[in-house]
Amino acid sequence: MLCPKTYCPRCGDRLIHQSKRQPNESSSAYGQHIKDDLPNSFYFADVDGVVFRLSTKILRVLEHKFPGRPMKESEYKILSIIANALDGIVPARTIHPDSGVFVVHAEPPWKTAMIREVRSMESFVLSGPELASFESGSVVNLW
Repeated sequence: MLCPKTYCPRCGDRLIHQSKRQPNESSSAYGQHIKDDLPNSFYFADVDGVVFRLSTKILRVLEHKFPGRPMKESEYKILSIIANALDGIVPARTIHPDSGVFVVHAEPPWKTAMIREVRSMESFVLSGPELASFESGSVVNLW
């Protein structure tokens, strides 16, 4: 059962769930517009974050999922296209080979995460400072 649309009594802005978002909710006002006002004839994904660290040239596209929650078909398709595009620019040394698209399975307090690389579907677990290094675009021994 979906939660009803709810608005802030002070400013009138639409409220969304931060951690337990419903299928009819987007993480941004623009994403909500896409979901509410356009026909459902194309894939749309709200990517959670993109990290680029100038000193390492690591570019990581991060999609968050709570443990046990699967990716939607549309998310997987779009993220796979982005992963393939990133693979294509690594040889030009525009970005570091540790760049990629990752699904991060974690929950608050964000101390440990199971991370899956979208292209290879290989996964690994990081925690503590190693997780923070990964999230901030540092080189981390992933495999």
